[in-house]
Amino acid sequence: MAPYASDVVQSYAKLTSSLLERWTAHASQVASNVEARDYDAASAAEDLAAWASLATESGLLMLAKALEVAATLGGFQDDQNIVESPPFEAPQGATLKLAGRLVMRGGLDELPANVITIHPPKLGPDATEFTLRANATGHRGATYLGIVKASTDATAVAAASAEEVTVWITVP
Repeated sequence: MAPYASDVVQSYAKLTSSLLERWTAHASQVASNVEARDYDAASAAEDLAAWASLATESGLLMLAKALEVAATLGGFQDDQNIVESPPFEAPQGATLKLAGRLVMRGGLDELPANVITIHPPKLGPDATEFTLRANATGHRGATYLGIVKASTDATAVAAASAEEVTVWITVP
């Protein structure tokens, strides 16, 4: 909650600062208009219309900010698209490591390695199955392909001797 609260305060500070600059600039413009010799009823009406427009826009921006804050503090802005792969097989007791990103066919999109986790990252002595989970929020619906290296020796996971398992995950 603390990061959300600081984000809210920061966003209100930016909006308030922006509106203050605009209101100050408009007030200065009106003041210089009033002091002009040719200021008449039509000029006053134009200034009044500009004030009304600025007030309406300010009100709408503050309302939009309040709705954004409600979404942020309510946890609604972080809806994530978490997807899971079908099970894959690797040697018993293997240590598993993603060999990089998963790529959509044609290379139009990719799931970076930092949004993908392997479950479990190390297979038990009798286990041979693992799955992938990915936060695919903001990515295209498609099947993404990649490689997981499976090594029965923890020091050899990155070595060429590790078995390569082709993996995929489908984003709806």
